[in-house]
Amino acid sequence: MMKCPLLTSMHECSRASYHKFARLLQDCTKSKDLVQGMLLHCALHEMGFDSGLFLGNTLIHMYAKCGCLPDARYVFENLAKSNLFSWTAVISAYADHGEPEEAIHLYQRICELGLTLDKYVFLAVLKAFISLGSLIAGMTVHAHVIISGFESDVFIANTIMDMYAKCWHVDSARQVFCQLRKVDIISWNVIMTGCFQQGLHEETFAYYLQMQKIGIQPNDITFMLALKACTGCSLLVNGKKIHVQIFESCFESALSLLNTLMHMYAKGGYLDSACAVFNRMSRKDTATWNVMIAAYVDEGLASEAFFLFVTMTEKGYKPDELTFSSILKACAHLATIEHGRCIHFQLMNIGLELDVAANCALIEMYMKCGCYSDASRMFGEFPGKDRITWNAMIMGCAQSGAPEKSFALFEQFLVEGNFPDKATTISVLKACLSSPIPDQRRGNRVLAMEMTFLSDLFVGNTVLELYVECGSLEDAYHALSKMNTRDVVSWNMVIVASIQHGRQEDVLSLFELMLQEHAVPDHITYSSVLKVCATLPALEWGMEIHRLVILSACESSVSVGSALVDMYAKCGAINDAFQVFNSIDERQLVAWTAIIAGCALQGLCKDSLSLFVQMVDDGVKPDTVTFGAVLSSCSRAGLLQEGCYYFFLMNTICCEFVTANHVACIVDLLARAGDLLGAKSLLLSMPIALDAVVWMVLLDACRIHGDVEMGRYACKCILCLDSGCAQAYVVLSNIYALAGMWDEVSKIREEMKRITF
Repeated sequence: MMKCPLLTSMHECSRASYHKFARLLQDCTKSKDLVQGMLLHCALHEMGFDSGLFLGNTLIHMYAKCGCLPDARYVFENLAKSNLFSWTAVISAYADHGEPEEAIHLYQRICELGLTLDKYVFLAVLKAFISLGSLIAGMTVHAHVIISGFESDVFIANTIMDMYAKCWHVDSARQVFCQLRKVDIISWNVIMTGCFQQGLHEETFAYYLQMQKIGIQPNDITFMLALKACTGCSLLVNGKKIHVQIFESCFESALSLLNTLMHMYAKGGYLDSACAVFNRMSRKDTATWNVMIAAYVDEGLASEAFFLFVTMTEKGYKPDELTFSSILKACAHLATIEHGRCIHFQLMNIGLELDVAANCALIEMYMKCGCYSDASRMFGEFPGKDRITWNAMIMGCAQSGAPEKSFALFEQFLVEGNFPDKATTISVLKACLSSPIPDQRRGNRVLAMEMTFLSDLFVGNTVLELYVECGSLEDAYHALSKMNTRDVVSWNMVIVASIQHGRQEDVLSLFELMLQEHAVPDHITYSSVLKVCATLPALEWGMEIHRLVILSACESSVSVGSALVDMYAKCGAINDAFQVFNSIDERQLVAWTAIIAGCALQGLCKDSLSLFVQMVDDGVKPDTVTFGAVLSSCSRAGLLQEGCYYFFLMNTICCEFVTANHVACIVDLLARAGDLLGAKSLLLSMPIALDAVVWMVLLDACRIHGDVEMGRYACKCILCLDSGCAQAYVVLSNIYALAGMWDEVSKIREEMKRITF
């Protein structure tokens, strides 16, 4: 073993040398000098000091900071006695160095030991849950935090918000944020990041404005998030205002912020503004040049992009994968193989390992320059080809006028067990444009895609179905417009798909185009378009469609008649709804439910109930939706007795099986009428097993009506079914707070601390 004079003298020291060892270990921790730290550990071990609490914790901390987890764990497991710092240090070590599962396991052990936890333990374990993306486990720790009384700590709250945001549960992050009495700039940045990551760009920018209204100055991260939000929702006007704020701020802007500012202008189509920012920057990095090069490429200015690349390298900046991916696209646009080979040579000379994007850009460049052999060689030599690489080669063959090679590659792609995505399909479809009718030996899937844009109606409808199933609505629209012949099936597929994607306005436009082409709608078309008119609502459109329905004799269709009733009712024309309903010869359940729900929506409770009775008398059996409409009508009118009657009718005359959801519905009805005692009696009398969710409806009603005693009872019932339901404690605490019973609020907080999770 290595020895030095310093260590020799340390071996001769007594227990009074603890602090000297501690200082030396702390120096090793700061400098991350693992070798010297291990030598000190050897000396301590020989003296029998390494199992002591003070020096043992210092050793754990040193090993943790140096990333030596096995040694940190060894010291921890061999401590004569551990304390909270020991546990926190080793949990932090695993959380910080990519082993979150072990950090969580240790946290579970510390909870089992019953130690009083502090905020540092919570911060460490929350970091582990963030890296794992475990929402349920993170919510459990959140409950522990509340019980331990640390929910108001801004550092823990920020970490909890970050955990929720990264688990795609931004609503919970908002709740934590709103409950904070004191927020800092990190709090705002965390909630903005969570919203931005979920695509809530307008809400992200709203938070940016809100924080400034209360006097909090944005920092670089805040500005970057606000700029990205403006880019995401195309709010360039707001982005320009942020630009002014950035240059008016008293601190020097970070490079990453200025790069984001350039990116915003570039994506907004304001290349001149992006160039102005670029030229004013006194400092630049590779990312700065990448933004500008990509901006020129996106605008189709390949020569300018190549000139900028040359300038970048002359000034000593080192290109990376993103640089080469962009500049190779520029070479592909220029279609000059000399430039492309020069870039490829630089890639090899630098020794930069090609990523997927750069490799695909090289393939695309060689294909557009007509060098199929070079592209094929690149494709064959690239290890671990993924779908993106295959797509680049298939697309390249299609675009370079070699459709047969594209088909052959696609067949090989399928043989090797790959599944085509939207890009693969589009690549093969583009090859079909320049290909003769394929050999019948090809698979049916390949055959269908190759023949897409031919005049065959069946093949065209098959491709439309493929796009719809893949959720590619824009491609479906494009394919529909390219079809030489279209029938009602063609139109119905895109109309129904548009409804499924929430694009109601497109449905009406498609229907109008369909009529202009003199296509004859059928019952599927009419019922679908009428559903859109009911959703918007669009009464004038609905009335015009009704006229067409009458002319086409489709009014007798059950689906069309029911859709007409629903449309008129939801558009507020209840008299017209009744007129259509009365004209239907064979009224089925859908039509009855539509008119009953329409009356309930318009507040015509008596009519709604009368229709329900008439429906039953006609021998039509109601379903859950029908009863929901009836109960809704009773609720709106405050008819408690009638609501209870129809509720019990579900399990008697109509033979409907009552479930917990039905019970929850009637409890809500009773609560709306203020009859909390009746709701309680109903719950106690039900013969079916009820879960905690049903009782939570009653508990929440107690909060609305301020009924403390009933709230206590409901909370007790919930805890009997689910002893770990922290939400019940929280709602009951709110009931006490609204009643001004602050002593009870404190008691229930203490009660929460006794929960064993």
